[in-house]
Amino acid sequence: MDQEQKQDAGKIDFTLLEWDAITELAKVRMYGVKKYKTRDSWKEVKPFSRYKAAMLRHAISFIDGETHDSESGLHHLAHVMCNCMFMIWGDKNGKK
Repeated sequence: MDQEQKQDAGKIDFTLLEWDAITELAKVRMYGVKKYKTRDSWKEVKPFSRYKAAMLRHAISFIDGETHDSESGLHHLAHVMCNCMFMIWGDKNGKK
């Protein structure tokens, strides 16, 4: 197929993502799966607003100069990304 005819307009361009950051996000998820013994229990957390509180704690720790979480050993901003991901999912799925 001629590449000029390929219809890419409007499609999500995942090559725009920074894979080092995505890798750190995956490490946080892997840590959570190991800690909580399940992949999707985060979807049932109540109240769902706990993710906002967790995101803020990690963000503030990073702002205060601490780069890595003392419990997980993972980057605070990766925890922020994870909590934001959970909150986006919750917003789209009525878990406010």
